[in-house]
Amino acid sequence: KGTPIAAQLGAELRALTKAEKSRLGVSSGVYVSSVVKGIIAQQTNMQQGFVITTIDDSPVNTPEEIQQAMAAGGTKQIGGFYPGKRGMYYYNLNIDTNTLE
Repeated sequence: KGTPIAAQLGAELRALTKAEKSRLGVSSGVYVSSVVKGIIAQQTNMQQGFVITTIDDSPVNTPEEIQQAMAAGGTKQIGGFYPGKRGMYYYNLNIDTNTLE
């Protein structure tokens, strides 16, 4: 049996609050509270504090939406930003569905 996608990603995620969305000027987003051992750490240089706004150009609002998008496997593009830094950042993840639950 495989590992659940949430554990495989290796990041602690939480939905942005209404106040955070307002302050950051976004309509969607999931906050990366921490990055630990897992796919994200292995394949990207994503840091704590990153705000994920899209997966493959589709908006995400909850950790569950991210997990659903990743569960399909294949290459996924994570889009988002670091509050206080200019510009958008994009990270590509290659998800192997053979190791998922």
